[in-house]
Amino acid sequence: YGSHLNDAHHNEISNVTITGEEKRAVAQRDHGILVWTSDHNTIHDSVFQHVQDGIYVEKSKGNHIYNNVAANLRYGYNLMFTNETVLADNESFGNISGMMIMGTYGTIAKRNYLHHNLENIQSLGLLLYDVQDATIADNEIFYNRIGIFVEQAENNEITNNIVQGNYVGLQFLKANENDIHDNVFIANIAQGQAEASSENNTNRNYWDDHQGLDVNGDGVSDISYEVDPFFLHITDVYPPLSLLFDSPGMMFLEQLIETPEEEKFIDQSPLMENPLPIQEEDGNRSIAVLIFSMVLLTISSTTIYMGVKRK
Repeated sequence: YGSHLNDAHHNEISNVTITGEEKRAVAQRDHGILVWTSDHNTIHDSVFQHVQDGIYVEKSKGNHIYNNVAANLRYGYNLMFTNETVLADNESFGNISGMMIMGTYGTIAKRNYLHHNLENIQSLGLLLYDVQDATIADNEIFYNRIGIFVEQAENNEITNNIVQGNYVGLQFLKANENDIHDNVFIANIAQGQAEASSENNTNRNYWDDHQGLDVNGDGVSDISYEVDPFFLHITDVYPPLSLLFDSPGMMFLEQLIETPEEEKFIDQSPLMENPLPIQEEDGNRSIAVLIFSMVLLTISSTTIYMGVKRK
């Protein structure tokens, strides 16, 4: 490890750069900083690259992690069974996943910049797994495979985040009683998907593809917005169809094939205008679509070729 805190409390680590061996496989590396059963430490203004996880924290409470940069890793920041951890103003890019929060209570993740985490078909910007009472606010989550994935998590607040240019913007799996409001979803190939997750509040968000109608001028659409994951379903079965994203044929198929209600989620009062500053990024929606489509097409073509070759 670059640094290892073991049963060590009230320490500060700052202004360090920890670099692992780039040529070594990620699974063979160790973490930049390992925090184990250590409470009330601060880690800030540091850089992590070519290690396994930038900062890994387990069985610890009250740690404050801010103003760090993590790149070319497995997970930029990884919390396991922690309480009251604060992750603020960190950056994570070029990793398998940007930020993993698992089995935690009272986590605060705010003003983090999680972008271009695309190194794996399962790559994520932010994962909340078995998480309770977390506050996820004011983060910028751009150009990941999945922007935010909420699984088996409850009683969390997700607010004022910008989720832009991801393959899937927001995904729920067996997650209930979470409050998702005042977020901005822009140019995601699929805005969202839900599975066995029908009891979340997903109202008062901005969706850039929603055609709303505001009769009384209160800034809230009188027409609800329904997130339908049809595109995800059909491309999972037939990956080459990714090339037809937003085409008239795909829209026609969406009208013909009904998605089960339990796999949708609805914003009953979507915002008419983006409440957060407009973000400028290199590239645009069509480029993001093309990249993802080509990746999926390559995978499907390789699978077909290998199957034919075996025969």
